[in-house]
Amino acid sequence: MEALNQQLRGAVEAGDAAAVLAALACGADGNAPTHGSSVGFDTSALHAASAHGHAECVAALLEGGADPNRRDSCGRLPLLWAAARSGAGGDAHQAVVTVLLAGGADPSAHAFTCSFTAAHFAAATDSLHILRQLLAADPLLALRYDKYALTPLGQALHWARLRGRPGLAVARCLLEEAPLQPAGEVLESLAEAAARGHNVSSLYAPLVARQPLTAAEWALVPTPCANLAPALPAVLARSAAEAGLLVQHLPLADRERLRTAALCLARLQRRHDLSLPLPISQHLLLAVA
Repeated sequence: MEALNQQLRGAVEAGDAAAVLAALACGADGNAPTHGSSVGFDTSALHAASAHGHAECVAALLEGGADPNRRDSCGRLPLLWAAARSGAGGDAHQAVVTVLLAGGADPSAHAFTCSFTAAHFAAATDSLHILRQLLAADPLLALRYDKYALTPLGQALHWARLRGRPGLAVARCLLEEAPLQPAGEVLESLAEAAARGHNVSSLYAPLVARQPLTAAEWALVPTPCANLAPALPAVLARSAAEAGLLVQHLPLADRERLRTAALCLARLQRRHDLSLPLPISQHLLLAVA
C-alpha cells in the first residue's frame, strides 16, 4: 500500500491525472497523509493537488473517494490550500476551486491556526475570481472574522502593505457585491490602508452608495475625497441631508461644478417661468456632477 501511495503522490506532484487514476485503480489511498509532499504539513494527495493547481488531478482524486473536507495537521482543507496558493496559480487554482465546490467542499470551513476561511485567503492573495466563486457559494463569508478580527475586506487591505499595492478589485467586489459590512469597521480599515500610503479613495464611493453613514462616520471620510461624486445619486435618493454631507467631502472643483449647475438651473427657471418637479431638478444637477 505504501508503494502505491508513493506512486500516487508522485503522480499528483507531476500533475499527471492519468497516473493518479491508475494508482487509485490499483488501490492507492487518496486520503493517506503525504509525509514527503512538497506542500508539507502531512497533507493528503488532494491537499497537494489543490495547492499545486492541478484541477484534473483533484477531479480524479474526488472520483476515487478522496474527502474534500479532510483536514491536514494544521487544520487546512484542500479548498483553503487552493485559495492560499491562488495568487501564484491564477486560472489553475480557480479551476481547482470550481471542482472542489462541485465535489462538496465546505466554503465556510476555516483553518485551525488562523481562522482564515478560503475567502480570507483569496482576499489576501488578491484573487478576485476565486473570491467571487466563494461568495456565490456562501455570501456570508464576507462577514466572517479571522483570529485577528479581520474580515476578508480587512485582509485585502492589510496585505496591501506586503504586495506593495492595495487589492482594489477585491476590496471593491466586497463593497459592491457582498452583504453589507459595519460601516465603521470598513472606514477604519480604509483609514489604516491610507496611512500606509495606499490610495484607496476610490473605495469610499461604493461604500457610501450602498449604506447610510451617520454624521460621526462621515467624519471618518477624508476631505476632500476624490472619486466620491459617483455615489451622489444613490445617497441623494436615500437622504438629502446625507447628500449634503457627501457634498462637503467633494473636491473643490466638483463642488464648484455643482454650484454652477444650480445657478444655471435657477436662471433657466426664472427666465422661462418654469417650476420643475424636484426629482427632475435633482437629475439635471447630477448629470453635470
